[in-house]
Amino acid sequence: MRVLVVDGAVQSRYLLSRLWQREDYAVDKAWNGSEALLVARQCNPDVVISDLLLPVMDGYTLLRE
Repeated sequence: MRVLVVDGAVQSRYLLSRLWQREDYAVDKAWNGSEALLVARQCNPDVVISDLLLPVMDGYTLLRE
């Protein structure tokens, strides 16, 4: 399984990534919605965990895209 973690806060992104990695998931990370959209198109994640209040493109717009 592949997880995409999207959060503008470095600490939150790190914590969520480590939790999923401990369970042997492949984890990709993005710090804003625009970057997350690009990463998602490249890596095709099974799960996206996203903050809603993101810089550049918010989580609502990311989910609509």
